[in-house]
Parts: sequence; structure tokens; C-alpha cells
Amino acid sequence: SAAMFRSVPDKPNITQMEDALIRYWKTWQIAQKCEEQRRGGGEFVYYEKPPSPHSKPELSHAITRTISDIFLRYKTMRGYHILRRSGWQAHGLPMELMVAKQLGLMGKEQVEEYGVDKFIQKCGDFLDYYAPYWERMNDHLAYWLDPQEAYVTFSHEFTESVWWAIKSLWDKGLLYSSLKVMPYCPSCGVYLSEDEAVQNCKESPEMSAVIRLPLVNGPGTSLLVMTQAAWSLVGNVAVAVNPDAEYITIEQEAPGGGIENLIVAEKSAKKIFGDAPLKIVDKFKGKKLKGEAYFPLYTFILAQKAPHIVIVDDRIKEAFGTGLKHIAPTFSEQDLQLAQEYDLPILNPLTDAGTFIPEVRPWSGKLFYDANPIIVEDLQARGLLFSVESCIAEQPHCPYCGAPIIDYAGSSWFVRFSQCQDELLHLAEKVVVSSGLTEAGHPLDKNKFADRLLSYHRFWGTPLPIWECQACHYQRCLGSRDELIELAGKRMQALDWDYTAIDELIIECPECGGQLKRIPDLVNPWFESSCMPFAQWHYPFENKAVFETQFPTDMICITEARNDNWLEDCLAVNGILFEKAAFKHVLNLKTFISNWDEKNAEGGLEAVEPFDVMKAFGADVWRWHLLDCWQAESNKFSPFSFLSQEAVQSAQQVVSSIWNVYSFFATQANLYDWSVEDISERADWNLLDHWLWAEINSLVRDVTIGYETFDPCAIVATLKKFIEKLNGWYLSQSRQRIHLESLESGKSALFTVLYKTLHTLSKLIAPLMPFLSEEIYQNLTANSASTNPNSIHLTDWPISELQDLDETLIMEMDEVIHLASLGKAVRCSAGIPIHQPLTEIAFLSQFAPTQHRMNEYVDLLQDDLNVKRVIFIDSIELFEQYLLSYEKKEQMSQGASQVALDTRLTQPLIEEGVVNQVISEINDLRLQMGIAEFEPIRLYIKSTPRVMEALFRNRQMIIGKAAVVEMIEVLPSQKEHTSQFEINGDTIVVGVEKHT
Repeated sequence: SAAMFRSVPDKPNITQMEDALIRYWKTWQIAQKCEEQRRGGGEFVYYEKPPSPHSKPELSHAITRTISDIFLRYKTMRGYHILRRSGWQAHGLPMELMVAKQLGLMGKEQVEEYGVDKFIQKCGDFLDYYAPYWERMNDHLAYWLDPQEAYVTFSHEFTESVWWAIKSLWDKGLLYSSLKVMPYCPSCGVYLSEDEAVQNCKESPEMSAVIRLPLVNGPGTSLLVMTQAAWSLVGNVAVAVNPDAEYITIEQEAPGGGIENLIVAEKSAKKIFGDAPLKIVDKFKGKKLKGEAYFPLYTFILAQKAPHIVIVDDRIKEAFGTGLKHIAPTFSEQDLQLAQEYDLPILNPLTDAGTFIPEVRPWSGKLFYDANPIIVEDLQARGLLFSVESCIAEQPHCPYCGAPIIDYAGSSWFVRFSQCQDELLHLAEKVVVSSGLTEAGHPLDKNKFADRLLSYHRFWGTPLPIWECQACHYQRCLGSRDELIELAGKRMQALDWDYTAIDELIIECPECGGQLKRIPDLVNPWFESSCMPFAQWHYPFENKAVFETQFPTDMICITEARNDNWLEDCLAVNGILFEKAAFKHVLNLKTFISNWDEKNAEGGLEAVEPFDVMKAFGADVWRWHLLDCWQAESNKFSPFSFLSQEAVQSAQQVVSSIWNVYSFFATQANLYDWSVEDISERADWNLLDHWLWAEINSLVRDVTIGYETFDPCAIVATLKKFIEKLNGWYLSQSRQRIHLESLESGKSALFTVLYKTLHTLSKLIAPLMPFLSEEIYQNLTANSASTNPNSIHLTDWPISELQDLDETLIMEMDEVIHLASLGKAVRCSAGIPIHQPLTEIAFLSQFAPTQHRMNEYVDLLQDDLNVKRVIFIDSIELFEQYLLSYEKKEQMSQGASQVALDTRLTQPLIEEGVVNQVISEINDLRLQMGIAEFEPIRLYIKSTPRVMEALFRNRQMIIGKAAVVEMIEVLPSQKEHTSQFEINGDTIVVGVEKHT
């Protein structure tokens, strides 16, 4: 009869299996069916932060998608309906830089020369440039996405929802325009968040210079200031001191002869002048210097207000630098605030591209950092340089283009999150955060709800919908396309959202009749990503009902590989708009990345191709390993460890253990013509069968709790323990059963329990190992009469049958397994191989099961340890007496258990050991020749007379355990099927062939 199950090789071909299943899922549209068949079930909502399509996917994307997918598959099997909608953050600097690079354009100016309209068009065209890489990663991760179109942040619908959100914030009074100093990349021409600015610090050579500023009314007296950015001195407008700090005037020889006086804070003097004795001619509080004028270092830019005076402010730290702070409001937020408070001018010597403006004649067009040494030289020549030393400082560089960034003042629009901070923190507290760290800091921390920059000064983005009258400065924010059409006073059917088209509209000011012009800023891409929950549905313009079922999200998974505030921004924007937290549960994978040592890794995290990792080990190994790494304590997750064999060994071991059981079952069931119709009654089950079934029901319960509580550690640990017991105990005991069970009922019970176990286990690992579980499930159900779904991912989650969950049986068998391992260890330490039978083993153990079970446990231990007798002793005194009664014994203890092994060998025991070893060699040979375990064979054998006698005496045992039909005492002639080995000094040669 035809085999019930497809034949299974000893070892899986992972790549081949995965490729075949990817094709199968696509052909049968399994992902679509998963979504369709669960419609009407409860909704489980999932968001992911929309990635930017500007590059190939990185390992961090594979990590979040993998962890998310595990829980999404579980929830699908629990009957939930899940829309796995994905989207793209199309706008933003990375996308623009990628397109500019493809076009060979450097910097903003070259883009403007190329033509902004043409450039924007290209950005749209390049969106799919890396799509094949993303698709390939998703396929090989088994990460399914909804077949419907992914949303993109530049679509008309998305943009209109973003406008609605901005208008809603405007109506709440949460938008404002202000001049602020922020991290700025002159090369890209954009402001960055603090988080982006600190991501990419590099050690750079700096010059720490101390400069003299001669006082107007104190001939020969100078203020000393320190700076590490000499170029910023061109924008100096004042010097600030602390009113209550002690300042001193030091008299010393001037470099060109004569005497000079220098003013510094008392606390800074030693740092500036070293250990030489100082001549202090005056000592005073900082307030005495208030209003003192000094000669400007540079007068390239004429100020509207009188600059270059000393101001006093108690925020100035006397121990910092010289204790006198050089104030350049364009390059420091603190300086800008002081300038606004003390009515100082704001001088900006740089263009937005970071070069000096034409008015700064000597260095016009030079990049700010290139001018440093030249300016120091100039100050030296003019006698204004007191000292200079080279130092190495951590200089922030742009994470997108790699150029140095500076703090730089600019006028921009902001969202005033700080006004809603209390409400937002209250919402954040409701979010449950699971993390790989034991004491995970809540990722939603209070500093994150600071005001955020809303403007974006580039080319490719959503137009900021704020208009201003050129005459009376009336401002208006628009929240929809219809409002714009109405305001423009004409029906514009083909209105494009492209701001170049919008900005051509002539709109009259309703206040004064002047002309309204749109503020030329774009919307910062972070804001669009935060609008994802509603904007992907074009809410509130359509899909209101859908949006309400899809908000808030039940689960979100983030890795902080990229230091961005998406989580906080999303919570803030949606919290303000809907007065609800946008997420219920956050899986925070911060630890995965934070323990990865960047300095030792070539090329960084981005350099690892997720696809290469999948190809090297297979997705199931990767997915398991990822959860395995999520260990609270160790948490030493290194992406690069994936490229090493050792790191994934534990996961590969799990896969091969499951495969081993699966392969054993399919091969043996086919050999004995067992099919699903032959499932046996419980009455035929033995103790091991009942135990395994109790274990599997316990497993279902515990693994389910792990998935329900989003606890990856628990899921993996529970499954691992069970798989070890299944492969290491049940299977090894059952191999003997196959030979010994002449009764059909015994074999049928074994196959029944293995079938049911594999069927349930494959479902429990389906969310974690989508490929392996599908392979097993397909083979188990392919030829059965019952109507099974055509994919394991369409099946329902198993339910624990609590009446079969015999906790006592589980505990007792755990003790037996523990004693068996102790028994094997003591044999090993005595140096006696397992095929050599021994008389007796004794355990000191409190083990006391019921009598009928005890007998079965004793049988198991006798078989497993190859001893004739097993003794349990429950008191130390009795055990010590027992030990005294023997002269040859090996002893060991582990925890509360002890073991003693009688190591005496009698002639019959030695003989039986020889027979066992010969049987073992015969079975190894038949395995090499591909002869099935129970196929009859002819045996050729030659050895010394005493070995031959022993073998002929025990020929019934050889016939039974090795299916030998004919045993011939002759030296085998066929070289390829022979084996030669030695036992106790006797050489034995065996050869086998199929009996025909």
C-alpha cells in the first residue's frame, strides 16, 4: 500500500523547504485567507512605524518584524482578525539624499540648479527603487502583509489627513513660530532633533583658544574668553559674567613689552594661567563689570543695536572656561535667550550652507570649520590670542550625510507639546511596556514631550498649510483641500498637492484685502509618521468606521536602533487629537541594540543584510534565536553573532531535535503501514504515552500564557524543556519499543501519541517557526480523510485538555529522568560503556510513586541504564549501610540525590555486553547501507573462538534485535559492507547483506 506520509530525510534542507513553502503560500494565497477567514472575529490591531524606502532593509527592521509577526500569527490562530497594513515614510532627508546621489547632485544649491519640480518628480519615481529587497526580506522572514496597497505618506489622502491634524492643533493654540537655536546640518540644510544630533558623534581635532577682548574704558585691560569654535567669534555680540561670582584682575608682562591686565573668574585662574604665582591687582564681584564696553573682534557686520558690552546673568557658570562667556546668539540657545532678554543684536556671519557671507571679506565662501585655524592665526597676528591648544572633542556629525553639524538659529514652526505634558504623561502611564530588560525604563519618558519642530526646510514633503498676509500679517491655517479651494475662490478640479502648484494660487486676505502667501516651510516627516494611525485611512474625510475599529493599536514593536521619538510623537499627536493613548502594548527591543558594541563592528548594524542571515541559517532558526536572545539578564544580543555558528547552535539544536522526532515518526509509521485511521484507544497506552500526553497539555497551557502575556522568554524556555524531554527521553525509550513491541497495539499506541504530539507541537511552534511547523503539519494531514485547512496558519490554536494534565505523573517522570541522567553520569565516571550490562544500581531518593507506577519506572530505568536491578533507598543511614556491603562500586551525588553503581563484572554480563556491542555495530552497518531496521539480513562474522561461542549461545537475542535470518561464521569478502572492531582484546569482523 502507498505510504501514508511523505518520506522525511534525516536532516532537513532548510533553504529548499523554505523556498518551496514561500511559493506554496503565494500560490494558495494563504496570507489573504488568514485575513478573510477571521473577518467578523475580534479585531487585533497592529501598527508598525512606517520605514523609509530610501535604502535596503536593515537588521533592525527584520528584528521588529520578526517579533511582531510571532504575536500576530498567534493572535490569528486565536481567531482574531488582523489587518497587516504596511506603509512608507516617503518624505524626509534620507529619501532626498538617496535621489540626489542617484542624480549626482551635492547640496541644496545643486538641487535648485537642477530644478525643484524635476527633483520632486524624481523622488516620487524612486520610491520603488529598493522594493524588491524589502519583498525578499518579508518573504524569507515569513512576514505577511495585507495584499491591499500599502499607504504612502505623500498620497493626496494621507496629506489631507495631515492637514486636518495640523489645523486641529492650530485651533487648540498649540502651534507657534519662533526663532530658536537647534542642531543644524549646513550640508543638508535641515534642522535635526537632539536625538538625531547625538547619534553620530565623532572625535574631531579642535582648537581651544583663549582670546583677549580689550576694554574701551580700561587701557591695557582685557577680558579673557575661551572658545572651541573660533569661527563663532565673528558672530560675537557680548560677554556675560555671573553677578555674584568673584572675578580678579591679573597683572603680567604683555607679549610686546610693557604691562597688561587680564580679567578672569577667580575659580578659573589656575586652569588658564597654570601654577605660576599670579600678581592679583584687583578682586571684585561680577556685577561690577555690568555695561562695560569692549572693542569688537570683528566689524564685518553692522549691528542695529549697540553690541559688545558686558552683561550679567546668574546662569553663567564661573568655573566654565574663563568664567566670562562669549555670547554669539546665532550659535547657542542660551546666548539667544540672553540676547532677547538683554536686547542685544543677533549677528549671523554664515549662510545656510555653513559658509561665511560675502560681508566677511577675508573668509567669504569658506566653510565654518575650515576657517578655524585661519581665524586663530589672524587673532594671533593682532595680539588678541592669549593661548591656544589642540584638543580632541566629540563633534556631532549628521547621521544622514556625515557632515559636521552646528547649533544654528532659525525661524521655524513648533508644536507646543509642553502645554499638554500632564495629560500626555497620564496617557503614557496606561501603556504596558514589555522589554528584554529586567528593570526596563519606560520608553515614554517625560522629557520626550518637549516642544517639537514642525517645519522642514527642504524640497520633497507635505506643504505646511499656513498662509500669511503680506500686508497685515494675518495668519490662516487650512485643514482640507475644500477649504483651500474655497479660499482660492475657484473650483480647481485638478489641484495637485504639490506645493509648487499650491504656492502659485493668488488668495486675498479676508482682513485687509492684501495677498495671502503660504509660509514656504514643509511639514517635518516625523509629524507625518505620527499621523499614521488615522491618515492611512484618510480620516476624518472617509473610513471613519474602519478607523474606529483600528485605533488604538493592541501591539507595537520598536527597536531604538534609530534614536527617534516616534513612539512619543505618535502618542502625543494622537493623544491630543483623540484623548486616547495610541498604543495598548509596546514591545520595546531597546536592549537588543544597546548592548551591541558599535566600535568593534565593521560597517555598523546597517551593513548586515537581513537576507544573508536568513539564507545562512533559515528563518526559523533566526526567529527562535531572536527570542532566545531576549533573556532578561544576559541580553548580550549581537547582530553579528548571527554570522557565527556558535551563536545559533542552541536554535539549530531545537530545530534538529524536532526534526529528529518528526523523521523517526514518518519513517517508522510508513514502515509499519500505520495511518491516521489506526489511532489507538487510551487503553493501549503505556505509562510513557500517558506521561507525554500530560506534558503536551501542560505545554499548551504554559505556552499560551507566554503568548498572552507577550513574554518571549517564557515561550522559548517552556518549548525548549518539552522538546528536550520529547527527543531525549520519550523517543530514546520508544526506539527500544519499536524492536521489542511485537504487539501491534504497542506500536500503534506509540504512533498515535507521536502523531498527536507532533500535530499539537507544530501548532504551538507555528507562530515562532512558520516554515518547520508548516512542513510537519502538511505531511501529517496530507492524506487524512478529515477536512484539514491547507495551511497550519489557518488552523485554530490548540486548547489544553486539563483532565489529561496529570501533574503528579509529570513530577514523577521528571524525577525518573533526573535519576537516569545521574545513573548515566556514574557509569561514565566508572568508564563502563552503556552496552555493558551491570547487576545493580541504587539511588538515595525520596521518590515514592504508587506501586504499579513504581514497577514501570523501574523497568524504564533498567532499560535506560542497562542494569539488572534498580533499588530505591529513602534514608541516608540505610544508604550508608548499603554502601558498606560492596567492595566495587562507583558513587556520585547531585543535589539531594545520591547514586551507587555496582561495577563488578561476571562472565555472563561480559558476554551479554559483547553481544550488545555486536548488535549495535550490525545496526550501524545496516544504517550506512540504507537497509531498514526490520528488513531481514544475512550476517557474516569472524572472531576468536570464545567470542564466537558467546555469539552462538546468544543467537536468539541477535536474531530478535538485529533481524538476522542467517548467521555464517566466515570472514566477510565484500569490503564495503564490513566493520572491524575490538572488544576486550578480541578482534571481530562483521559484514551484512540484504537477505533475498
